Amino acid sequence: MARSAPVLIALLLFGAAGCGDRGLPTSPFSHEDAPVLMSASEYVLEAGSRGWRGELEFTYQNVTNRTISLLNCRGGFAYRLEKWTEEGWVTAWAPVLLMCLSPPIRIAPGGEHEHVAGIFGGYPGGNTYPRFSVDEVDGIYRVVIDGAYWNYDHDGPSWGNLPPEPYRVSAPFRIRTR
Repeated sequence: MARSAPVLIALLLFGAAGCGDRGLPTSPFSHEDAPVLMSASEYVLEAGSRGWRGELEFTYQNVTNRTISLLNCRGGFAYRLEKWTEEGWVTAWAPVLLMCLSPPIRIAPGGEHEHVAGIFGGYPGGNTYPRFSVDEVDGIYRVVIDGAYWNYDHDGPSWGNLPPEPYRVSAPFRIRTR
C-alpha cells in the first residue's frame, strides 16, 4: 500500500491539472499572468478576396529570471496560433517569415516586447499562403512564441535553449470571422 501512494498522488495531480473551465487546459499562470498578454479577449478577421485578414496585438513578458532573445528578421519572429479542438491544441496558423538574421530582440527578466501581428490566412483549398490549417477558423486560440531563446548563441543553430512552453504562451482568446 505504501508503494502505491506516490502513484495515487501523481494520478490525482495529473487529473487536477488536466482541464479547467470550458474544457480548456490549465496553465501554471492565471489568465492575467500569462506571459503573452493579448490586447483583447476577442479578435475579428475580415473576409477578403483571397483570405481572412486582421491584427492581433500582444505583449511578450519575460517572467523568467534569464534574458530571453527573440530570433528575428527585421522584427518578425516565429510564433504560431494554436486552436483548441477536441484533440487539444493544434497549430492552426503561422506567419511566413523573411529569411534574414537581425540582431536578437533581447527581453531582460521582468521586461517586455510589444508586437502587432498582421494576420493573413488564405482560404482552405486555395494557393495563397500563409493559410489556416483548420477548416473552421472561428474558435478559441492561443499564441505560442517559437523564436525565443535563453543563452542566445549567434553562431547557432541551435541558437540557445527554448524556454518551456508555459513561458511562451498566451491565455486563450477568441477569433471570429466576418
